Amino acid sequence: MVLIFNAMKVTIVSHENAPAGSAGELHRFCFETADGTGLPKSHSISLRTARVILEGKPPDDALTKMLRAIVSAGESDYDNLIGNTYTDDNDAPVQQAGRRRRHHEGRAP
Repeated sequence: MVLIFNAMKVTIVSHENAPAGSAGELHRFCFETADGTGLPKSHSISLRTARVILEGKPPDDALTKMLRAIVSAGESDYDNLIGNTYTDDNDAPVQQAGRRRRHHEGRAP
C-alpha cells in the first residue's frame, strides 16, 4: 500500500466589509482550499470566527496560518491579503497572485 500525502493549500480570494453599522469583527474573508485530490472548495469566515478558532490553539497548518494572517492584519490591510496562499509546509504565503483582487461590499455570490 502506498500512501500519498497532499499538502493543503489555502488561498484568500476576496474580502467583504462588515455591514454598515455593525461590529468590525464581521468582516468576511472568502478562501479556497485545495489538497490536490479534486477541485478547490470555496469557504468563507468572519474575522470574529477566525479569532475564536485561534483562541483554541489549533494545529499549525495551512488554515491556521491563513487565520493568523487575517487576525494580525490591520483593517486597512485586509484587501492586501487577497491572493495570498498558505500551505501546510511553510510559515509564509507561497504565492502572491497578480492583480486578481475582488472586493465585495455585500456577501459573496
